[in-house]
Amino acid sequence: MTPNLITLGDCPVDSWAGCYDDSWQGLITPESFSHPAKMARGLLDRILDHTAQEGWLAPGGIILDPFGGIGSTGILGAYKGYRVVCVELEQKFVKLAEQNFALHAKKLAALNCPQPVIIQGDSRELCRIVQEADIVIASPPFLQGDKVQARSGFGPGWRKVPFGERMDKCPRDGN
Repeated sequence: MTPNLITLGDCPVDSWAGCYDDSWQGLITPESFSHPAKMARGLLDRILDHTAQEGWLAPGGIILDPFGGIGSTGILGAYKGYRVVCVELEQKFVKLAEQNFALHAKKLAALNCPQPVIIQGDSRELCRIVQEADIVIASPPFLQGDKVQARSGFGPGWRKVPFGERMDKCPRDGN
């Protein structure tokens, strides 16, 4: 499937200021700062709030981060009461995410918040790895000039599969 290239002028665009002001300092392990593409804390917080305001994600909903990295989506999402599943390819970042989740495990439990989950896997095989999600949240799209690569996640051919139901085929491609 080839991604559609659309001009930003064709899409409704909200202007969000101050999304890169907050730091992860004190919230993740010092080693986690070595990850080359951490999600900006303020931006992620704004995305999570926006999805709730728009009604795209109900309380307790399942967030999937297909590029889980060091688990930042898992940390903030869990504190907001969401169940979060992160998928990360590289073992070193999976270990860092596990360490970051461990830093917050007691506080999340005391607040009765769900514990985030990190799974090592290749997001190109996402439909074989994760069986259900209410929304996918990942790093902002890659821009090429005034064009953005956009790809539909749960478009035609996709189906939601409840947790626990075995998937013998990828719902997207029938394999």
